[in-house]
Amino acid sequence: MKKILISVILAAMLPMPCPTTYAADTAGYQTAPVSDDNMYYIFYKDIDTAEIDEEVEEKRHAKIYALFDEGLSQNEVDRISNDYCQEIRLELLKAAYREASAKVIAELGIDDPGMFRSAFAPLIVCRLSEEQLRIAESSENISDVTVFHDFSPSPDILYDRDSFIEMLTVDNDGKSVLGDGIKTDAILNSGVNNDTDFLIVYGLSDTEEISQVINQLNTIKKGEWVTPIEIMPFSGQDFDFSGSSIISNNRIKLIVFVNDVTPGLTADNIGSYSAGVGFDARPYVINRGDTNGDYILDARDASDILSVYAELSTNSSTVLSAEEKAVMDVDGDGKVDSADASKILSYYAYSSTDGKGLFGEWLNAQKP
Repeated sequence: MKKILISVILAAMLPMPCPTTYAADTAGYQTAPVSDDNMYYIFYKDIDTAEIDEEVEEKRHAKIYALFDEGLSQNEVDRISNDYCQEIRLELLKAAYREASAKVIAELGIDDPGMFRSAFAPLIVCRLSEEQLRIAESSENISDVTVFHDFSPSPDILYDRDSFIEMLTVDNDGKSVLGDGIKTDAILNSGVNNDTDFLIVYGLSDTEEISQVINQLNTIKKGEWVTPIEIMPFSGQDFDFSGSSIISNNRIKLIVFVNDVTPGLTADNIGSYSAGVGFDARPYVINRGDTNGDYILDARDASDILSVYAELSTNSSTVLSAEEKAVMDVDGDGKVDSADASKILSYYAYSSTDGKGLFGEWLNAQKP
């Protein structure tokens, strides 16, 4: 099944069948040739990432110290160092796969200018002579060699939004590994350069749930969501997908949103954040207390909550949706009442007089 999926996607990447034509794309891949004469998949032994992880850790510490020396806040340091580590790790992985594939090419004596070499997986697709095939099948460094078939599918065989979510969140028994109550979405062909497919998990109640989400997604064994090493999780944090079972020209990323938790997204930075990731993040950010969705907590939000509280108190048929309750139950006691409105007004007064900190942080500080 793995090889069929790779064949389908590789073939679907091609515009039209033609004599051996090759092209490089922006993701670091090279398009496989259309003709399948003497073409083979070569799966070589995967790289050991232990040394890469150690090097990333060393660079992470150095980067964090440098950022603190610049006087940046903890939130800024977390976000910048996270992006830096992701970028460094991906570059190291690309270099390692480039080196590993070069050894296979040298061992087999491959001289095919149109070969496909995966940037993030132990896979080569190229032509082999009978002698090269014999060497490949007996090589200790190669785990499998299989004939390449050009299925020439139409472009609509590539995954759509729903199948993309299913590939990354549903196990072999057809069950979602994320469990009930966790929301997912996907945005394909997006990002700053339209070269990224995003899996979005949102609506979590606490940053501690982020690591749980990563662990649950990684149980599917289709690859690995690369977790930032010892970096504090935050709302809007992103993870890169590393694996060979889902081959695409696009980069695959996961972004996890937590409701109103550090660093939080406000009216001041939601625009810049959205521009940075390459899609509108507003639908996935639910700030507690922000009833009108303007990313500002003020008297208008408190007034909305009091109106809803009055309606709930006098009309037994009034029922709030889970989303409405998540916004209005700011203290998390399971009900919407005047205490929630009071907390918003208190925070509004606090922030209006040069008080620092996000609403969630302020709420936690009020607890006895």
